[in-house]
Amino acid sequence: MWNNLKNKRIAQGGLVALLLTVGAGWAWASQSHPPQQLASAVPTATATATPAKAGSVATPGVAEGPETVSMSFADLAREVTPAVVNIEVEKKSGPAPNMQQIPEPFRQFFQNPHAGPQGQQPPEFAGGSGFIISPDGHIVTNAHVVDNADKVTVTLKDGRTFTAKIMGIDPTTDIAVIDIDATGLPTLQFGSSRNLQVGEWIMAVGNPGIGGGSQLDYTVTAGIVSAKGRPLQITQQSLAKNPNYGQKLAGYAIDNFIQTDAVINPGNSGGPMVDMAGQVVGVNSAIESTTGYYEGYGFAIPSDLVKHVAADLIAKGHVERPLLGVKIQSVAPADAEVYGLPSVSGALVQQVDGGGPADKAGLEQGDVIWSVDGVHVERSGQLQQLIAEHEPGDKIDLKVYRNKNPRDIEVKLGTAELPSGGETSSTAPAMSAERLGMDVQEMNAQMADHYGYDSAGGAVVTDVRPWGPAGRRGIRPGEKIVELDGHKIANASQFKEQLSKVKGNSVASLKMEAPDGTTQIVNLRVSQ
Repeated sequence: MWNNLKNKRIAQGGLVALLLTVGAGWAWASQSHPPQQLASAVPTATATATPAKAGSVATPGVAEGPETVSMSFADLAREVTPAVVNIEVEKKSGPAPNMQQIPEPFRQFFQNPHAGPQGQQPPEFAGGSGFIISPDGHIVTNAHVVDNADKVTVTLKDGRTFTAKIMGIDPTTDIAVIDIDATGLPTLQFGSSRNLQVGEWIMAVGNPGIGGGSQLDYTVTAGIVSAKGRPLQITQQSLAKNPNYGQKLAGYAIDNFIQTDAVINPGNSGGPMVDMAGQVVGVNSAIESTTGYYEGYGFAIPSDLVKHVAADLIAKGHVERPLLGVKIQSVAPADAEVYGLPSVSGALVQQVDGGGPADKAGLEQGDVIWSVDGVHVERSGQLQQLIAEHEPGDKIDLKVYRNKNPRDIEVKLGTAELPSGGETSSTAPAMSAERLGMDVQEMNAQMADHYGYDSAGGAVVTDVRPWGPAGRRGIRPGEKIVELDGHKIANASQFKEQLSKVKGNSVASLKMEAPDGTTQIVNLRVSQ
């Protein structure tokens, strides 16, 4: 996998095989694991009803009885729900099929009984949730709820409805801000997702208003923080599959989710996740499911990222993304062994953009970024978020490991130019290097043209088993192997000969080259 603060790549053997529409979100079908999907309703709460007592808020880290906890959530629900809104989105349908081009016996299957004169298609409706962050009507929701909307309608708890305007959308974080013409509105405040602890109580609120009704409006569910920093790649994958964005913009996607066991279902996208103080610590965004409904795993976008993005969208209408100028990858156990790291964490630098901020500061391929301004980096998604929370031009202090030794490097961040457009990938027949779970062969002229190389020659990967050593580390067909454990590789025979010398269960360090000439280091534990 190429994780890139400037131009990331998508890991193979991952989640995308099929894209389905579910409410205002997307559902993913995967090859072998339950898919993650962007959520768009929270079903009825499972907590038992207990008369609430004013001021009975649970203290984090202090054991509370069932009655106390229930009363605390009742207090929270009363405080939070007035600031949660229902969002209904209207979008124009695609063009009607040309009936004259369809044989007469089959036209009945393509005719829409609700179509207007001349076959005009009725609009499509979807919806989600949002929450108010300013008394004058600024509302945060998910980008995928309102993206490409022709009309956005907001319904408040008191029943008033407003036509909203979109102030800005950031598809790379799946955050949007919309605005309604109102004053004196109830609001929610942002808390710190960085201070959130695994095991801490949280509450999720949704206002889906299924079908424009109120069957499931203002649903409250409770749970705990199950994990932090989940690198689901949902945003990255959805951007890469979206013809309006494409894989280049997917390189800027930030997937660093909070996981919770609070019930989240389609319709809940954009609703708040709050802590026991009633502050927003996340924005409900996704679930992992084989059915499209809750199966125990809900995910939210961290509030520290959301509030920074929302401030940009309100002030400028778009996000100004700072640029570090590296391709990165989360550290795996084999990497930690090779680089002598204190623990299996950090972000491995796979490429440094020439002339970019990191290059000017002296970062090198093979460095492991350990911390940013004293905040330890657990994985690549967290590093991306930490960078995104800054402004272009900010100076940051990085602690990196190089040749098993720590060092401090100051970097002045640049400005990212957010690209757009799609790309395609290709595959080819193969020979086998099974100990690494991939096929390698000598690249001929036809393969060079297929993969996009200027000339033939070299050891090229032609197939990857998704759950083999290579597949788990993101190697994909079309990459060339140019080094193995420091030995230059000129052809497939040389690679296989060198691989035969690597002992089973040890780590092999590969240097991979892409068709554009960029390289990455991949450390794999070799099968027996």
